[in-house]
Amino acid sequence: MKKTTLSFFSLLLSASLYCQESDANASRQTLDEIAVQGARLPASAILHSDLLQSDEIELREVRSLGDLSGLSPNLHLNGNGIKSFGDVLIMRGIGNTQFFGAPGVQMYVDGVPQGNAFSYGADLYDLESVEILKGAQGHASGKLSPGGAVNLITRRPGDTQRSKVSASYGSFDTQRYGLGSSGPLGDDSSYSVSAQHSLSDGFL
Repeated sequence: MKKTTLSFFSLLLSASLYCQESDANASRQTLDEIAVQGARLPASAILHSDLLQSDEIELREVRSLGDLSGLSPNLHLNGNGIKSFGDVLIMRGIGNTQFFGAPGVQMYVDGVPQGNAFSYGADLYDLESVEILKGAQGHASGKLSPGGAVNLITRRPGDTQRSKVSASYGSFDTQRYGLGSSGPLGDDSSYSVSAQHSLSDGFL
């Protein structure tokens, strides 16, 4: 008797579920497509940014991200001396945590996001300019950067031939050698290339 009761109850439950599903399908309505359109409204605002041109970069001997500290107010890079490993780029008190988390100050090269400052260990050589955007305007590039953004702009090819050779020597047997060249290639093309090599004995 118990077995018969359970089977009858299961049958009633299945019929009830089927009826509910049929009623839902019958009352379902298809809404018309809604299109929302908008446009950006031009507005004037105070933009806090600094632009370092190539002449100033050479004059101040900017060779790494750490050399940018002090050249722009409220910009500081807390480095540990081991290339960029563990560096913290801070702007207006907002920065990234070491190794983990989204950066508060975003790094760009020609507008392309590069991730955390500690993941960009290349030396800065033969740059055309460095653009430092402060505050929320760093979001204009589409990447989370509440503190701001640093955009490294590489050398653009020109209509005239340009060549550059550099060499330097410093403490701890630090040596730097660089080469850069740009110019036209025919009537409708041009090129720009640069390379740098550095080595040091370190301080340990």
